[in-house]
Amino acid sequence: MNNKEIDTNIEQEYKEIIEKNRNIILNKKVESKQKKIQKENKKARKQKIIQMKYNFYKPIVPYPLLLDFEDVTYEDPIYLNYIKGLENTVPVPKYWKNKKSFLNVKKCINKKKYVIPQNILETGLVDMRKSIRNKEDNMSFKAKLREKLYPKTGKCFVEYQKLYDCFFKHPNEIEYLRFGELFRPGIEMEKKIKLNVPGRISKNLMNVLGIDKTLPPPWIFNMQKYGLPPSYSDIKIPGVNAQIPIGSSWGFQPTGWGQPLEGYEELMNINFTIPSNIFEETNNKNQDLNNEETISDTQQNDSESEEQYELRMSDFETDSISEPKVEEIKPLEITKDLISTKEEKKEPMISKKTKSKSERKIKF
Repeated sequence: MNNKEIDTNIEQEYKEIIEKNRNIILNKKVESKQKKIQKENKKARKQKIIQMKYNFYKPIVPYPLLLDFEDVTYEDPIYLNYIKGLENTVPVPKYWKNKKSFLNVKKCINKKKYVIPQNILETGLVDMRKSIRNKEDNMSFKAKLREKLYPKTGKCFVEYQKLYDCFFKHPNEIEYLRFGELFRPGIEMEKKIKLNVPGRISKNLMNVLGIDKTLPPPWIFNMQKYGLPPSYSDIKIPGVNAQIPIGSSWGFQPTGWGQPLEGYEELMNINFTIPSNIFEETNNKNQDLNNEETISDTQQNDSESEEQYELRMSDFETDSISEPKVEEIKPLEITKDLISTKEEKKEPMISKKTKSKSERKIKF
């Protein structure tokens, strides 16, 4: 037989063997996959159940922003979320989930070097320490050992007044953490945004945009069209749901503030401009009111008759006023009875020497 015929026969036999054992091989692969899936399914099933609970409680909870993925495993997640949203409640730090130990993170690699504050530099301690180190470098080995065995004190002496000024007159301002704020690694590197408040534009941002207080920001027209941001639905922004600043005007001209939101069209009718003739108008009104009062008084006096006038004035006559009767106070007569009562109250004075030991009492 030729070599070609032998090869074809071998291939046919090999294919037959593979077809017979294909089902066995496939079943083994499927079983191995199923075992892996079963192990993975235990975690996946738990995650799916927790995810379903999370999606269920998210719209029901009173404070949905404070709902975490782990809060769903609690017995009553609604009550837990209510406690989280109470005033002056300190949240649990988020690093409790981390497997790594606390402060075992390399976040402070790019930390800046410590700079000695100015109030300590003014005392002159830094220069004194440098001079002492220079002396130690020039010392011999025996002298260094001698100093270690018998050290000398009082090398760095600073005046009392300088130290007092350093810590009391010019102290270094230390920024403490606020209530509810916990320490975390890298907190010193973070930017401080305490002064930034939503709805207010800082001076740096106004300089970058090239606007003043009277000019509108570029995003005001989108807010007028689409409404306020959902996370700040109660905020008041000038030009959207609040009055525009003095000196500016509504409209779509280059310096205009557009048109307010629906329901706030009354803001366009309010004008803060003061008319030039306001003081003249007020003076004219006051003169008219005074003239009207004088005319009304004269009309009333003319209408009164002489008899009514006499009756009205008779009430103010001095004869009709009755003076209050004052009773005469009689002088107090000193009698024997009064003297006897005063003498009864007085106790006889007894000297300390005449008292016996039994009569004396210890006073604490």
